[in-house]
Amino acid sequence: MTLAQAEALRRGLISHEAQLQSIGALMLLGTIYLPIGPPMVLLSLFRLVLAPFSDGGLLGELTLAAVLFGGGLLCTAYGALSWRAGTGLRRVDPKHLRLYTVMVSLWLLSFPLGSLMGGWALYMLHSSKGKQVFGSEYQEARLLTPHIQNKWSVWTWVLLGLLVLSVAALFALGQ
Repeated sequence: MTLAQAEALRRGLISHEAQLQSIGALMLLGTIYLPIGPPMVLLSLFRLVLAPFSDGGLLGELTLAAVLFGGGLLCTAYGALSWRAGTGLRRVDPKHLRLYTVMVSLWLLSFPLGSLMGGWALYMLHSSKGKQVFGSEYQEARLLTPHIQNKWSVWTWVLLGLLVLSVAALFALGQ
């Protein structure tokens, strides 16, 4: 592939590449569960050890310990997989396309916003442009053209600002 061909291919798909990278950034938000999981597992073990000495029922203590243990493992696994998928997608690494698909498919379970974002992300990953971006030809073009970067439009900055303000307002109103 010549440099001119690589530049033409990259310029044609740079916007889609940037959108895939933004999905990776959203996946990185799931890493907030990573530090929550291990303390939950430790707490479950602590409750399990102290269960015979509690005033409540033994069955209730064991159930709580099991729920904490399972929840801790799930939080740890989801956080770790979010980190792996998010960093891989930020680099547009085609080796983990199945992992990306699984992670954004989990978003579909979070109704209504998560399911909309999950549907959009699945489309972005598996559309014809998504297949091209993850293809070997585009990966070669990325290596040949590191000087080509995506330019954000004014509308993108405005939408990002509105999103940040909305999240800040939700936190302020919730307190």
